[in-house]
Amino acid sequence: MIDKNQSKTRTTKQRNDLPWWVELLFVQIGLPDGLLRWFLIKRKSARIYLSNHKQSLGYSIITLAVVIYLYPSFRQAQFHNTCIEGSRQFVKRKMPTEAGLNRREINAWANRFCNGGEI
Repeated sequence: MIDKNQSKTRTTKQRNDLPWWVELLFVQIGLPDGLLRWFLIKRKSARIYLSNHKQSLGYSIITLAVVIYLYPSFRQAQFHNTCIEGSRQFVKRKMPTEAGLNRREINAWANRFCNGGEI
């Protein structure tokens, strides 16, 4: 048989157990109670929003991950194109006009220079 005092003690303990972050921030440090109410309301509304928009949020996260993954490649290509353009102008200025280099040869020299070769 469970004593009435024991059952009352159990329910009181269950109601008095606070999450560790509430204990730390609002009991030990002493943040205002209004901040706790605001946080709990926002947390509830965020959970409702997340449960209603799981699929679109999943697609957004995947898209963001792909962009973050590919961004260094895009950046490297942009730098390489800038280097090629500058090297092309350099080759046009420095090569003698008698050499008769066409556009493809100038691009080859510029690409060679950007990849660490000499002009």
